[in-house]
Amino acid sequence: MAGISTVATMCFFFVRKPDRVARLDVKLEGLALVDDSMDRSESTGTDYVERTVNSQIQQNSFADDIRSVLNLLVSKRMLPILPQVAWTGVSISVYTGMLVPIMSNTLHKTKEPEEIFELTMFAMVTLGAGEIVGAIGMGFIVDHIGAKKSCFINVILIILPTLCILAFIQVNEFNWMAYLMAFLWGLQDSSISIHLDAILGFEFESNKEPFSCDVLVESITAFSIEIA
Repeated sequence: MAGISTVATMCFFFVRKPDRVARLDVKLEGLALVDDSMDRSESTGTDYVERTVNSQIQQNSFADDIRSVLNLLVSKRMLPILPQVAWTGVSISVYTGMLVPIMSNTLHKTKEPEEIFELTMFAMVTLGAGEIVGAIGMGFIVDHIGAKKSCFINVILIILPTLCILAFIQVNEFNWMAYLMAFLWGLQDSSISIHLDAILGFEFESNKEPFSCDVLVESITAFSIEIA
């Protein structure tokens, strides 16, 4: 995992910077064509294009950004997605603060602390494997059947690991179910996150406000579950 993250980080050095000047020229040409169609004079048209471009590239204030995020948060388009956003926070709190204690409690009577830590951390490796499989799998599914139909798969992916955790708690013994539990939880965590990113990235006009709502609700939910 360290090697993969190092290689991925190095790849950023080869990412080409966007040609912002070219994009601005295209925008100017498009606005000029619209302006000509409105039979404006040449001087007036130039002023109009400059004012329009300047207004579009003007940066919003911090207060405006907060206001736009809060407005989107309570909008009709965002409200149906909030349960899925909140679930990502629940998922984070479960695998960061609950899975290891659940597995450790089944070992503390028969194993030394070093052995408990080794076994639980080894089991958590399967969570990382599930994260990788879920991310690749959900990306493939969304590309082929769409984000809307993928919601039904998300429901199944939530039910399966939840049942597995409840069964593991009932058995109360460290066995193969610990590895399956961690793998399934990682599978659903990355799958739902990728599915949510696809919705936030393609179903809204901009990316800043939707992903800000995602981080806000996810952080509050994860914090609340961890504290509880």
